[in-house]
Amino acid sequence: MASYEDVRDLFADDALLNKTEVAVIVAADAITQNLATETTERVAWAQRAVTSPREEAKKCLRRILGKNNAQTVANILGASDSSIQTAVDETVDLLAKGMTVPGA
Repeated sequence: MASYEDVRDLFADDALLNKTEVAVIVAADAITQNLATETTERVAWAQRAVTSPREEAKKCLRRILGKNNAQTVANILGASDSSIQTAVDETVDLLAKGMTVPGA
């Protein structure tokens, strides 16, 4: 299990943040491909994600790390692209509704 200090250090991990940023762009693209069936909030989030992907990635990563703090640092850092994508996809609705993490 990663300590809280370890998890906090991962907030700034460039490799993990870069993967999350790509996953944010992929999630935003999926939303824009389905505008007819998407909620206004999700479309607005996709627009923010395209405009400021790094900022949205930081928000997603903090939520993902909080949810996965029972994992080891090695497991978190070794997460596959598909695992990160799934985690981002699961976070989009919360962020679209304006639920953020302090400091995000």
